[in-house]
Amino acid sequence: MNTPVKDRVIPGTIERVCMRVDHELVSDGYDTWREEKRRVAHPTRAQLVTSLIAGRKKMHAPVLDLDVPHTLVASTSEGHSHLYLDVPMTWWRYKRLLRALAKAGIIEKGYVKASLRRKHTDVRVPWLKKVKA
Repeated sequence: MNTPVKDRVIPGTIERVCMRVDHELVSDGYDTWREEKRRVAHPTRAQLVTSLIAGRKKMHAPVLDLDVPHTLVASTSEGHSHLYLDVPMTWWRYKRLLRALAKAGIIEKGYVKASLRRKHTDVRVPWLKKVKA
């Protein structure tokens, strides 16, 4: 069943640029081929959501296509989550991932520092509420 256009909402709190993909026949006089053209479109007419932030040149908000099994669990802190990626990796490779995420501002540097010290990451179990001191 198709969702009515008025109910289509792009997730997130940042307005991202949406695009539509059109195909055009292009010819150089000798040969003809089909070329893909991407154009900015209103979200109700779009086929794609980009990482580009609307109205802010050269600024991006990550939009990722995760090709691995994963689970996103809401944290007790409003607007925060815990992401479980079912991708086995060595500690060496995991440290590189953690540092890159911290450098990009995705996770807190203090969380990475504490995790490196204890040689693993951890999050509260989903059913345990955070107690404020």
